[in-house]
Amino acid sequence: MPRYESKFLLKNNNDLFIEKVLDKFLKLDSNCTDSNNYTVHSLYFDDYLDSAFHDVDAGNPVKIKYRIRRYNNDIDKYKLEIKKKINGELTKDFCYLQKNEVLKIINNDTSSLFWNTQNEVLRRFLISMQTKILRPKVIVTYDRIPYVNPVNNLRITIDKNIRYSNDISNFVNKYYLQYMIFDKILEVKFNDFIPKDIRKILSDFDLFQVAFSKYYNARYECQKLGVII
Repeated sequence: MPRYESKFLLKNNNDLFIEKVLDKFLKLDSNCTDSNNYTVHSLYFDDYLDSAFHDVDAGNPVKIKYRIRRYNNDIDKYKLEIKKKINGELTKDFCYLQKNEVLKIINNDTSSLFWNTQNEVLRRFLISMQTKILRPKVIVTYDRIPYVNPVNNLRITIDKNIRYSNDISNFVNKYYLQYMIFDKILEVKFNDFIPKDIRKILSDFDLFQVAFSKYYNARYECQKLGVII
């Protein structure tokens, strides 16, 4: 089933009001255990041409992103994702990794990893590392409040305190250098269409739709500081 994504700029403190309204219509994601949010740590990869970065800049209709994620302070469980967007339609393939596997990927020590796995997603990623010269480029971190409606697979997230880091070697540790990049953004992921009641909420708050890429903005900030990755 086709899946799409829309992003909206949040300004002033309207996120606080939106949260109160969404609480009435949707449920929090089950991953929110002790609070109403969790922290996402994403290590993004790009090829030797920086294709993923330039695809955003050029507005290309086909975009592919490779990233490894971990959540909160858990440094033992990781998720490899290959996210593809074609004319706005999303697909995402993923698999789970262990810390030692992530370390091998960061250090480009992947030969044994490739020959000892039967996981198709991981093998595809490792092949791309060699053929496209994929390398880790930047870490993006943010605090996410996730609302879901399982009936129609609707997902609305409010991402706050979006920050970046080029301290890639410490991605597998709890702490690494971080710099603020953006305040907050709202994302809506949906199948076919956004339900009418949710569209009304977005309309009532007069939200401005944007083409926002956390990876692109993080790399752009690195370039402004003269950091070449």
